Amino acid sequence: IAETIKSELLFKYFALAYAFWAVKNEKSLKPVLQVSLYCLIVLTVFGALNYIQKNAIFVNALTEGKTSMVMEDVSLGDVYMDSDRFRVKSMFKSAFDYGYICAALLILHLHGWYRGLEGKIAFAIAFACCSFGILICGCRIVWVSAIFSIACYSMWVFQMNRNVMYGIIAVILLIVSYNTIPAVEEKVNQVTDAFVENSKTGGSSIQMRMSQYASVLIHIEGNEWLGLGKGYWAHSYAEDNESVSGLYGVESVILQKLLEQGIIGLILWVTFYSIIFFYFGRNRTKIKALTGLGASTLTLYLVYSIGTGELGSVYPTMLLLGMTMKMIESKKRRLMLYAVLRRIMKRKNLTRRQQLAVILKAVSR
Repeated sequence: IAETIKSELLFKYFALAYAFWAVKNEKSLKPVLQVSLYCLIVLTVFGALNYIQKNAIFVNALTEGKTSMVMEDVSLGDVYMDSDRFRVKSMFKSAFDYGYICAALLILHLHGWYRGLEGKIAFAIAFACCSFGILICGCRIVWVSAIFSIACYSMWVFQMNRNVMYGIIAVILLIVSYNTIPAVEEKVNQVTDAFVENSKTGGSSIQMRMSQYASVLIHIEGNEWLGLGKGYWAHSYAEDNESVSGLYGVESVILQKLLEQGIIGLILWVTFYSIIFFYFGRNRTKIKALTGLGASTLTLYLVYSIGTGELGSVYPTMLLLGMTMKMIESKKRRLMLYAVLRRIMKRKNLTRRQQLAVILKAVSR
């Protein structure tokens, strides 16, 4: 219970409330965009070094003496050095987290540029750094998540004609088919492998997910409602990795919730994010851009976490969602105040003192 409170509530979901409290309105994004741009530049420099040298020197420096759980006696920054499928970590322990944070910041800077909160040059630098991180991390689920989130923002915020809409839907269906239908994956790989020397296509598949799902059902038999407890997989892997070999890495948040928190935990997770998504949908009509930022960030997280697990994605997601929700509430208050002021101006039977009293009352509310 203590571990769940600390890891799930304090270091994850409390970030939503903190971010909601920390910002005032949409203009609060300006310093966030500026600082995140500097961070992206540093991330990209270490990412380029990681790509050239084939090891993450920053990760090795901060985790000296620690080794990978999966690859024994291998430093955390050297995990992918001799791998057939090389991935870049930059300054993160996981290449997936590096790609995810770049995708999340890409959406943030896209919104900042669209709303005039960031200049063209700054956005171009941010776009280049984010694109580099997304592509070079080598994680297909990050690519898919980024495409889905950008498509969500575009369809949510911009007016599109029917042909463009159909094109976006077709691309999304192709991506889904590639990751779920073996025949489509095989055909696409045959085309792309023609441009890659000595290509060895590999990675997660829908068959592996189904195998993991079956293993999860076997493990939680008798504990379906509450699961086996927080940290069950990590503890069991450390004690006896053969006992959880069929689970692989439990590569989906749905499988993780079922395994460790059971059906009740999965229902609470679905309910929590459904409420947030409906919140953005309910306010879309009057506040398109900000709700689009929130919906696309949520889409990025959902596709990513369902595809490969949460890893380190929850905390930055909660920060972005908390900021977005506060900016939406600030915008709603301004819109309500403008509506009240318009009604006051139309009522000619009020004196100036009476109008001022009503205005002050509206501001105080």
